[in-house]
Amino acid sequence: MNSWLRDPQKLGLILISGLALFYLTQLPVGQLYRFDEFLTLDRTSGFLRFGDWTTVYSSNLPNFQKPPLQYWMGAVFLGAGVDETVAIRIPSWIFSVVCLIATASLARSIAPAHPHAAPAAVILLASSTEFWSHAMSGMLETGSAAFVTLALLFAWRAVQSPSNWWWAAVAVGLGALQKSPGALAAVAVFVAGAALAARLLGVALPGLRSRILPAAGLLALCLAAAWPLLQILLHGPAAIRSAVDNELIGRFSPDAASGMRGLGDVWGIVIRDEPFLRLGAIAGLFVLPWLLRDPRLFGFTAVVVGYVASIVLAGGPVYPRYTLNLVPLFCAVVAVWIFQSQATLRRKWIVTGIMSLLLLGPLKPAILLSGQSSRDQAAQSTVLPTVGAQLQDDETLVACGWDRKTRFSPGAVSFYASNGRPFVYLAHKDDLGPRLRALTGRPIRGICSSSSFAELNEIFGAAQVVERLAPDYVMFVLRP
Repeated sequence: MNSWLRDPQKLGLILISGLALFYLTQLPVGQLYRFDEFLTLDRTSGFLRFGDWTTVYSSNLPNFQKPPLQYWMGAVFLGAGVDETVAIRIPSWIFSVVCLIATASLARSIAPAHPHAAPAAVILLASSTEFWSHAMSGMLETGSAAFVTLALLFAWRAVQSPSNWWWAAVAVGLGALQKSPGALAAVAVFVAGAALAARLLGVALPGLRSRILPAAGLLALCLAAAWPLLQILLHGPAAIRSAVDNELIGRFSPDAASGMRGLGDVWGIVIRDEPFLRLGAIAGLFVLPWLLRDPRLFGFTAVVVGYVASIVLAGGPVYPRYTLNLVPLFCAVVAVWIFQSQATLRRKWIVTGIMSLLLLGPLKPAILLSGQSSRDQAAQSTVLPTVGAQLQDDETLVACGWDRKTRFSPGAVSFYASNGRPFVYLAHKDDLGPRLRALTGRPIRGICSSSSFAELNEIFGAAQVVERLAPDYVMFVLRP
């Protein structure tokens, strides 16, 4: 076996560097196409549009649903003249490199006696299509996963070396500034799970009794609350209601009307995208604590069980992409499980290679990841700028958004067509009457698909078609 393969640290460095460079070259491929990517584009450009870096703007109005870290990063690149597609993707690419490093470090920390588990974990994570699909996009999930993984890594180390609690607190704070307090929840559940397991097994974990833990916990809470508190100071209590009620309580609190999700829903959200990897990792989280005789691993088991429970009980919409927060942990666990076995090193690498092939390998050109529709791209990037070019200063822009097949992202409408002004986005067909009546007396310029325009015109019968735009959109005006 080649000497570089026998040096796990060198191998890990080569793998991470090679993957980072390969995917860096893929950033310009294709265009933005996901619904939420255009929200990222709009919010990122809002800092430059309004010259205000203390408030996230969405649809040209202050928005409190998401914190600013990734938007700040993208705005720096946009302001430097980088192409908008690349500028929006670069932060996710940076976070993907952080994820790869954190995953290798986590595997090495779990099993220091098996150093080859670290580069193996890198290969497994790099073989995840879900991972690169988001790392090559303008979505926020890769950054969230990076900070969850870093927080769990430092929490793992802190249980034996308490000074690491400070680093865990910093990771929690950055995670809250990136997308959500998911890292805070993960560390809290990890600590509870590890503490319970240690008590039941009669094992002492010095980091759980350290005075640093409560102090670092307080720091983590302060850092996680810093952005919401700033928004309250700037915009009043409505800011916290929007962020907490809509994004946290409204999404994850149980709802008697919707009931609990069943096994099929859990499978689709947690397992389906990569069943071999994820089922193997979940099984490993119940086996490895006994094989390695380390109660800290039960902390990771608790994190996964807690996540599944939150999915089952959540009353609001939850999506498979949320599970990306745990994929680096899954890869580290599977790699450790493979390399702690009694097989030869060559056989361990063969098993890792088979797992990687089942995941379709680590090199995935961006055009294969995107699943993007050229029709959708054309609609966002060509139809909307045409509308923006014709929008008059006295007109209110209206966009139809209730048909999921033909709708525009409000982020795309804002960026390409709104000319920096608030507009009306008709997201629900049931609201058409009240929303449109509220516009009575105002000049309107609108954009809808042909089918949506026909439905809208049943209420606004006087709308005048200005232009029909390919593939199947109608620009119209209505003047009092």
